[in-house]
Amino acid sequence: MRRFIFRLEHVLNVRRAKEEAALAELAAARRALALEQMTLEQRRARARRALQEARRRRMEGEDPALAAWLTAFLEALEDDVRLQEERVRQAEEEVQSRLQAALEAMKERKAMEKLRERRLAEHLAEAAREDIRAMDEAAALRAASAA
Repeated sequence: MRRFIFRLEHVLNVRRAKEEAALAELAAARRALALEQMTLEQRRARARRALQEARRRRMEGEDPALAAWLTAFLEALEDDVRLQEERVRQAEEEVQSRLQAALEAMKERKAMEKLRERRLAEHLAEAAREDIRAMDEAAALRAASAA
């Protein structure tokens, strides 16, 4: 029986490597998203603490200059939170993009593996037919020599 050689093995290996790279990029995008989300939560917590402090100081009757400064500080913190929310949204879009790329690479690899499996099955079927032919010939030769 001849050895099975898949002529597109190199293409299959390239597709496997492409899939691995896409999965690595997806993992990196997910890590970046988690970092951006953590940063967002920290900034939201900071803004909540600052708002609580501002309310406490207003109730205590702090001077108007400090109140104006606190208001400006709170607005800056809110702007910071909004910017971070945008970064999170961008990171989420990047994760979705990387996920689609990984899924496409996986689909391409699976298609190539399916082709390889079909070609291997064809090869094995042909080898089985050759074995049957060889056994038939051997049986015919024995029958001819016995006669």
